[in-house]
Amino acid sequence: MASKESYAIKVGERILVTGANSFVGSNVVDVLLSLGYIVRGTVRSEKPWLEELFESRYGAGKFELAIVPKLDDNEALAVALIGVSGVVHVASDMSFGTDPSKVIRPVVAATESILKASSEVSSVKRVVLTSSSAAATILEEGQGSRVVNQDTWNDAAIKAAWDENTPADNKGLMVYAASKTEGERAAFNWVKKNKPGFVFNSVVPDYTARLPAALLEGNETIMNLIVAQYFIDAKDLARLHAIALLDPSVQQERLLGLAVPYTWKELVDTLRELRPSSEKLVKNVQAAREGYVNLLPIKRSEELLRSFFGQSSWTNLRDSLNAGITSSLVKMTETEKIVGRDTTGTTAVSATSEDHHGYTKEITPRDILISAAIVLTQLVQMIPYGSGINAGLEIGRRLGATPAESTWIVASYPLTQGAFVLIGGRLGAVYGHKNTVVVAGVLWVIFHLVSGFMKSVITLSLMRGLSGIGGALIVPNAIALLTITFPPGKMRNISVGFFGATAPIGATLGSLLSGLFVQLLPWKWLFFFLAILGAATFTLFALVVAGEAEPFDKGGSIDYVGSYFGVGGLVLFNFVWNQAPVVGWKEPYEYALLIIATLHLVAFAIWESKFTKKPILPLDIWSVPSFGIMILSSFSAFMSVGIVIWYISIWNLEVRHYTLLSNAAAFATLGVCGVAAAIISAKVIRYAPAEHIMAVGALASGVALILIATMPEQQVYWAQVFPALIFAAFGPDFLFTAAQIIASNTAKRHQQGVAGSLIGTLLSYGLSTGLGFAGTVEAYTNNQGNNVVQGYRNALYLGVGLAGISMVLAMLFIRIPKDQRDGWDGGEVDHVPSTTPNDV
Repeated sequence: MASKESYAIKVGERILVTGANSFVGSNVVDVLLSLGYIVRGTVRSEKPWLEELFESRYGAGKFELAIVPKLDDNEALAVALIGVSGVVHVASDMSFGTDPSKVIRPVVAATESILKASSEVSSVKRVVLTSSSAAATILEEGQGSRVVNQDTWNDAAIKAAWDENTPADNKGLMVYAASKTEGERAAFNWVKKNKPGFVFNSVVPDYTARLPAALLEGNETIMNLIVAQYFIDAKDLARLHAIALLDPSVQQERLLGLAVPYTWKELVDTLRELRPSSEKLVKNVQAAREGYVNLLPIKRSEELLRSFFGQSSWTNLRDSLNAGITSSLVKMTETEKIVGRDTTGTTAVSATSEDHHGYTKEITPRDILISAAIVLTQLVQMIPYGSGINAGLEIGRRLGATPAESTWIVASYPLTQGAFVLIGGRLGAVYGHKNTVVVAGVLWVIFHLVSGFMKSVITLSLMRGLSGIGGALIVPNAIALLTITFPPGKMRNISVGFFGATAPIGATLGSLLSGLFVQLLPWKWLFFFLAILGAATFTLFALVVAGEAEPFDKGGSIDYVGSYFGVGGLVLFNFVWNQAPVVGWKEPYEYALLIIATLHLVAFAIWESKFTKKPILPLDIWSVPSFGIMILSSFSAFMSVGIVIWYISIWNLEVRHYTLLSNAAAFATLGVCGVAAAIISAKVIRYAPAEHIMAVGALASGVALILIATMPEQQVYWAQVFPALIFAAFGPDFLFTAAQIIASNTAKRHQQGVAGSLIGTLLSYGLSTGLGFAGTVEAYTNNQGNNVVQGYRNALYLGVGLAGISMVLAMLFIRIPKDQRDGWDGGEVDHVPSTTPNDV
C-alpha cells in the first residue's frame, strides 16, 4: 500500500472534481476526502444537500461547491481552478442525442477547455479524465475474444455516428460512443501538442450500477440494446481515479476499469437474491442478448489497485450490487437521475430517496451571527469617512490648521481607501480573504489608536491615510466572504443588501460619533473609541467567521510592480489636487508631482498590458462595450457626491455655525434615506435599464448640489438642506447599484471580481478626488478668503457640472437592458455538458 508521503499531490491540497453531484463524481469526491484532500466540486446549479452530505462525513471546510454552468466556458473554469493542485474531469454530455454535431463537438470543446484552463494555473500538477469503455469498443455478439489496451479506439462508432444510414434506435448510442472516443483521444493529442506542466491520465471504465437500477425498475430495453461485458464497482472506480491522480508512476496512461465479467442472467439472479421482495425486477431474462463476449483488458489497473490501496482484487459483482443498493451516495444522487449512460456515474438503485430538488436551507442563528460579523466590518470601516466630514475642520482648527489644510483630515482616509481596493482583492485570493480582513483590521485599529496621539494635521492625516489602507483591504474581502459563506438565495441577498446599506449608515454614525466626542471631549477620544470599537468588531469577526479552508490561489503571485505604478499614480494624482487649495498652483512641486503621477499611470497601463502575467487590472476589461464610458460616468458622479456632502457640512458648520452635534443630527436624513434608497434601487433595477438608473442617480446629486449652491447664507434647515440631503442619499445608492449592474452585465465572468472592485475604487477615490477639484475652485474664486460663500457656491457648481457630465454619458453612450434575471441567462447554459448521474 502506498504511503501518503509518496503521493504526487500533497495531502491537504485542493482537488477539483467536475460533475461532483453525479454518482461516480460523488464517489470520487468521497475517496479523495477520505485520503485527506480538500475537494471543490463543480455543479451546474446549487446542491446544498451535497455540501451537507460531505460536511456530515468529513467536517466543515473540506468540501466546496463551484457553480460552472458550461464546462467549455474557460472563464468560469478559471475561477473554479483557483488554488487547485489536481483536476478530475468526470462530467460529460449524456443527452444521447442523435445529432453528432450537437454532442461530439461540445464534448471535445469541454475537454480541451478543462485542459487549457488547467494549463494556465501553475499549481495544477495532475489532470484525470473519466472516459468510457465505449471509447475503446462496443461489442456485438459473435465477435469472440478481443484485446482492449492503451491503443484501442472505437473508430467504428465515429463512422456510425456520422452515417445517416445508422439505425435510429442505435444512433444515440453511437453518437455517445463517438463523443467519448473523440473526447479522450483529443485530450491525449492536446497534451502531446501543448506539453502542459501537468501529468495527464484517463480512466476507461465499463458499466456500474445504472444497469441494475434499470432492471430493478423492470426496464428490459437496456438488455436488448447493450451486450453484456464488464462491470466495475463504484468505489473501485473512484479509487482508480485517485490512483490516476496521485500515483507518480502513472503518467500519460489509460487505466482500464474492466473489472468483473457478467451476463444478464447472472446480474438478474444476483439482484433477485439481494431483493427477493422486488416486484418490478425483470423476469424475461431469456429474451436478453446473452452472447457473452470475452474482453481481454490488460492487468495494469488491478495491479495498481493492489499496490496503491492494498486491495487484493476487484470487488465482486454481488458485493458491488449490495453496496450500491444501500449506499447513501446512491440515495442522495437518485434525485439527479436522467435515463441514459454517463461517465459522470450511475443513478441510484433506490427510487424512494428524498427529493432534494428545490431544497432551501433554513436560515440558522449562526448564519445570522456570521452575516452580522462580516457586515459589521464594513460598517465600522465606513465610520471614519463620516467622522472626517463632520469634525475634520474642528480638529484641524484645534491643531492650528487653516480650513484648506484641514481638508486633508477629510480626504486622506477615502484617498487610500479607494486607491488600495484593487490589490486588496488580489491579496485575499493569495493569502485568504479572512486572513486579509483580520490583518487589515489590526492595521485599522493600530493606526486609529496612534491617530489620537498626533499633534499636527500632517501626522494626523498620514495616520488617517494608513488606516484607510486597512479599510481598502477590508471591503473586497468582506464581500467575498459573504458570497463564499452563503450560496445564492435569501440569506446571501439579505446579507449583501445590508452590506450595501452600511455606507450611508456608517457615514451618518461617524458624523454622530465625531459630534459627541469632538464637541464634548478632547478630539483624541474619537480615535481611541474607534480603535476600541474596531478591536471588538474584528475580534468578533475572527472568532465567528470560518473563512476558506485555504486561499483560493495559495502560492499565487502578486503583481507588485503593477501595484506600485497603479497605487502610486492614484495617490500622487489625488495628493496634487487636494494639496492645491493649500499651497496653490504657484508651487513648482505641484506640477512636478502631477507629471510624475501621470507617468506612473501610463507606466501602469503599459506594464499591465504588455509585461505582467497576473495583472491586477486586466486591460481587456476596457474593451467591453459600455464599460469605459460607465467608469467615466461613475467617477464623475461620485466626485459630485463627495462635493455635495462636504459642502453641506462645511456650510452648516462655518456659515450657519451649527455645533458638531447639530450637524450630525442634520445628516441623520442622509442615513435614513440612504437605507431607503438602497432598498428602492435594488427593486427598480429589475424594471429599468441600468443606464437610466445611473442617470437618475446623477440627476439626484445634481439637484442636491443646485439646492445647496442657490440657498441663502442663513435659512432654516427644512427649506433646502433637508431636501438636498434626501436627493444626496438617492444619488450614491442609485449610482453604485447601477454601476455594479453595468459592470456585472458587461464584463466577462472572469472579470467580475475586478469589475466589482473597480466600482469600489471609483466610489472612495471619487469622493476624495472631488474634494481636491472643488477645493481648488473654491480657493481661486473666494476673493482670497474675503468671500468664502462665493467660493463654496462655485465649488458646488463644479459638482453640478460633474453630475451633468455623468448624466449625459449615461443617457447617450451606455446601453444595458433592464436586469430581470435570476441566475445566468438561458443562453449561457444551452448545450451544457450534462452532470447528471447515469451509468458508465
